[in-house]
Amino acid sequence: MNVERILNLFPEVAWDRFTDDPAINALGVFGWLPRPDGQRDFVYIRFQAGYIRLIVTSSAKYSKDFSQRLGFTTHMDCKRVSDYFPSTRTV
Repeated sequence: MNVERILNLFPEVAWDRFTDDPAINALGVFGWLPRPDGQRDFVYIRFQAGYIRLIVTSSAKYSKDFSQRLGFTTHMDCKRVSDYFPSTRTV
């Protein structure tokens, strides 16, 4: 699998960091999406054993579109921690 080709399917994302685990042939790549309010949403793609295992984003705008670009037929919206776990420290 050509990781660079996959990352380039997302020109709106500024890819930033990655972690890898050669023992299980895994790679996780983190990136950022600018927002009109000056904040940024995150994007994370996990590759393992030559396959894309998942994509996660905090972007409500791009969540479904990003999943579809990778050929996934289902996706889950990102939820705010504060809505479900009100006593936790959140941003």
